[in-house]
Amino acid sequence: MQYFRAVDLAPDPGYDNKTFTNCFKGDNWISLGEWHELPSGNYYFQINKIGGGSSGTLDVYEVTQDNTAD
Repeated sequence: MQYFRAVDLAPDPGYDNKTFTNCFKGDNWISLGEWHELPSGNYYFQINKIGGGSSGTLDVYEVTQDNTAD
């Protein structure tokens, strides 16, 4: 997964790729990714691979943003 900042009329800068390994282990398994010191703005994430492949679908139950470290 990669995190991007949406920028009008310019390419969206991407930030570190993260690999999540607990996503398919059943209920109550989570994976966490952290990005630090990002400029303010609107962000989105993009899934690059699922299970090592280049296609597939992914259902996301919850995305949480923690600002306590800011």
